[in-house]
Amino acid sequence: MRKVLLLSGFLLSLYAFEDLGVWGETYEIDEPDFVKTMEVLGRDLNRTKIVAEAKESLAKQMHVERFVPVCGKSDKRIYEPLYTLEHDIVLPDGTVLYKKGYTFNVLARLKESGRGFSKYVVFVDADDPAQQAIAKYYKNGATVVAVAGNIRNLTKMGVYAFRADKNLVEHFGVRCAPSVYVQRGERFEITEIDPKDLEKGEKR
Repeated sequence: MRKVLLLSGFLLSLYAFEDLGVWGETYEIDEPDFVKTMEVLGRDLNRTKIVAEAKESLAKQMHVERFVPVCGKSDKRIYEPLYTLEHDIVLPDGTVLYKKGYTFNVLARLKESGRGFSKYVVFVDADDPAQQAIAKYYKNGATVVAVAGNIRNLTKMGVYAFRADKNLVEHFGVRCAPSVYVQRGERFEITEIDPKDLEKGEKR
């Protein structure tokens, strides 16, 4: 019964607020106004510097350091993309599915999972006009990867490109650019192109 009365009193108090006036002395709030503080900070910001830093950061992201040289001769070869595990693959229950050092064919595993690559994978130097032309030619049916240069040069041509990193270049066995990869079963047929040969073809 006592609990019911206490609860009833509490509920009644929610609807029985009244102005009790001011009790004791009052003091001015001495803390700085938040809005005014933000306005002052906003005036102090160097917007030109912020924009310049943002542009510089974007430029760095768009630039790819050179991972491979330009192809010195045109050639064709076959490459089997094998990957060796650097650590154990362990299931949630602690069972080791694959041990460190296990080697498998990447294309075979993708096939088993129902996935695969686009028709072509093209590795180019984004700063080289001849290689830009190759990227543009293959853009609708290929995954374009920049292994050097400024990706912005490709985006201006309507070519969406990924940036390479050391691991990607190693796993694909890229020796030089431009290189065009075509999947043939569980292997890649690679065409390495000497840009000078392209220039010779244009002059004919």
